[in-house]
Amino acid sequence: GEGLGAQIQLQITTRIASLNHRTLLAWHFMSGHSDPWRSAAEALEVYDRHFSSMLRNRAILTAFTWIGFFLALPLLQKGIEILVSDIPIHMGPWPLIFGGVFSWAIKAAFFDAIAEAAMLDYFFPIARREAGSPSESTLVQCSPAFAVLQSKIGGFEG
Repeated sequence: GEGLGAQIQLQITTRIASLNHRTLLAWHFMSGHSDPWRSAAEALEVYDRHFSSMLRNRAILTAFTWIGFFLALPLLQKGIEILVSDIPIHMGPWPLIFGGVFSWAIKAAFFDAIAEAAMLDYFFPIARREAGSPSESTLVQCSPAFAVLQSKIGGFEG
């Protein structure tokens, strides 16, 4: 069997790689294909061929978003504590909770958007260069789901 370290590494890799769904979706709109199955297959093949660099970039961008969250949290918490300091009751954990909620909103609205734009800036030039080229991907042999996706290419009536 696999060791605990290998299982943890697989879970982290799976989680980080799954964050690219918006990047793959954006390729459909950028590619101009009328068939979403075709653009999905192209994007997945490009992603598969450059998996390690895509994963590395996504991991760096994910770290960027979380660092932004954790830098904003104490600033917002302190700001909320200052705002409620004149209230004559003890606020307990509420300044931390509200600071967390507002930090999450900043992460979702700004840091995630910046990270996605950076990922698109990395992915699109590679995809433009390689999309439509003969596939060196092993996805068809390794993924029954990808084989089903490829069988749907050309059958979209939109």
